[in-house]
Amino acid sequence: MKILFEETQKFKQKWIWILLVGLFIFSITMPFLAFFQNPNFQISKTFITGNILNFIIFIAIFLLFYFLKLSTKITSEAIEM
Repeated sequence: MKILFEETQKFKQKWIWILLVGLFIFSITMPFLAFFQNPNFQISKTFITGNILNFIIFIAIFLLFYFLKLSTKITSEAIEM
């Protein structure tokens, strides 16, 4: 089996990480901005739970993009991914 082409791609481009971090900061900042602008706002369990879930989801996305790798190998017999 002869390898004709082989390539590995990772998602570590700077623009992807800038976009992810920007979205993370935006999604974390907006609820607290509403909290500080309205002095009568009361923190509820829903508010706290929503922010914790938001944080966990973003950490999972960060880890996914950090460890994600696409490997492609084209041989004389098949295309392998």
